[in-house]
Amino acid sequence: MRTQVELDAVRDVEYLKQKLDVVVLLDWFMQCRRLLPWRAKNPNPYYVWLSEIMLQQTQVMQMRPYFERFIARFPSIFDLALAEEQEVMALWAGLGYYARARHMHRAAQIMVSQYQGLPQDAKAWSCLPGVGRYTLAAVRSIAYKEPMPVLDGNVLRVMSRFLAVPLRRGQISDEKKLWQWLESWFKTNSDIIAAPGDVNQALMELGATICRPVNPECPVCPLRGSCAAYKYQTTDQYPLPKEKITIKKIKIAALWCVRDSQVLVMRRAAQGLWGKMTALPCVEHLDTWAQAPVQIENLLAEWGVQTIYQIKKIKRTQRILTHRQVDLVLYQVDAKWPLLRSLKSKQSQDDEQPQMKWIDKSKIDTCGLPQAFLVLVKNI
Repeated sequence: MRTQVELDAVRDVEYLKQKLDVVVLLDWFMQCRRLLPWRAKNPNPYYVWLSEIMLQQTQVMQMRPYFERFIARFPSIFDLALAEEQEVMALWAGLGYYARARHMHRAAQIMVSQYQGLPQDAKAWSCLPGVGRYTLAAVRSIAYKEPMPVLDGNVLRVMSRFLAVPLRRGQISDEKKLWQWLESWFKTNSDIIAAPGDVNQALMELGATICRPVNPECPVCPLRGSCAAYKYQTTDQYPLPKEKITIKKIKIAALWCVRDSQVLVMRRAAQGLWGKMTALPCVEHLDTWAQAPVQIENLLAEWGVQTIYQIKKIKRTQRILTHRQVDLVLYQVDAKWPLLRSLKSKQSQDDEQPQMKWIDKSKIDTCGLPQAFLVLVKNI
């Protein structure tokens, strides 16, 4: 005998199959969708994959100029695979979540070396760095027309309201349940099987533009006639709010070290914040700002700097990075600098360790600094 939970699940998935009119949804999408460079009648799998990686944790309008710059510089998977990692990271700078760029670059190299281009089967795609369940389904459905549903925050919100089921983003049990419902729906609906990529994009587009988290535009929603939450005027109750996450506060002192017309930058270690990105040298793990000058002096001593003229605080910014609030203060350091090889000698030549170099100050805005550092160095 089925439990009540199982009976409720059957009821919900059957309601989805019977009430959500796919034809109406697709008609709305074709008329109202945003025109985006990766969307096409015959989608380019490379563009689809690139866009899906870039859109993770990122809004379309923020991501779009990055996408356009990427395809201008790397028009094919072969161009991306042959690029130096630092060039890829520099183009990505400012988009955040930098592990995505490293995984994307590594995946491109694997595709070219092992498959001579984009792989044709889903199993090969699923083994690539940075390709999880969502990305796999998005690429395979949009570019290859495989009936695989996607589940992101927009889709979960649309479904939670349409079914009036209290789902919570990030709750593993809720997302697992919804994945199962969507897979069952996709396998049995002929309209979906004919255009799975369009259905996925329509649901995501609906969540992004109409069924928004706050102030959804229900009167113009194509699904309002069968939406349970709209019927009972309870859209504000669905989905359940995400559980609050403790934000860790971090203090970092960034160093503005100038020698004639040059400024010192470093390629950060692979692990930690801004992994493998070009950034200003930093003193991290500060408990109080009172510690900063002493810690900076200690770091300079490690570099072999014997004469320090001034350490002066000149600028400050705060950034929220995933679950961390970074308080970043820029200190101008005036000193008698040793030769570059002396600075390098203090650093391991291992690729996993930081590397330092002097660059012309005029290039500081284009060397690939993360957004937090770009804010600090602007107009200096």
